[in-house]
Amino acid sequence: MTDANEIAAYYQCLNLPVNASLTAVDQAYFSLRAEKIQAGDRQAIVPLREAREKIKSYLETAIKQSATGSDSGISDNPGTPILPIENLVAALASHNLSARASVREQVLNLGISADTRTPSQVTAHILKLLSDEAALAGYGINNVGTIKIYGLGDDNQAVWKKTLSLSESKTKNGTVLRRFS
Repeated sequence: MTDANEIAAYYQCLNLPVNASLTAVDQAYFSLRAEKIQAGDRQAIVPLREAREKIKSYLETAIKQSATGSDSGISDNPGTPILPIENLVAALASHNLSARASVREQVLNLGISADTRTPSQVTAHILKLLSDEAALAGYGINNVGTIKIYGLGDDNQAVWKKTLSLSESKTKNGTVLRRFS
């Protein structure tokens, strides 16, 4: 496992504070990578790529441990826990979905960078991540009743929108099943 000093060094390599989100890490990496390519310094990309991969691995480990309820002591900044909603953003990033997330009045708002994927493909990835109660609790969104997904263009304006509502049904044995549709 990577220790806090190594993680801090990786954040520093990307010119970021140690509490930067995975979305910020991706943005910094791709921006710095483009600068290095334009400058003709492709060797300088190697440490940037390593920093991005190590931070991503570190945050994904934190997500898994948070979802299982184990206390790993992992945080972006010693003494500062990773917020559950940041775990969701990191999980989306692990599926190559650059996202911003917020919860207001039982509505989860997700701004996803629109790329070559269709709204249906993006929605399918999100539904897969949120397919069980443990995931919802691990991401701190177990009280959410609606998900609004916005596909964001290069100018951060919505180019498409999907709304998913929580539906509940009971099985024959009385178990309540919740799912977004």
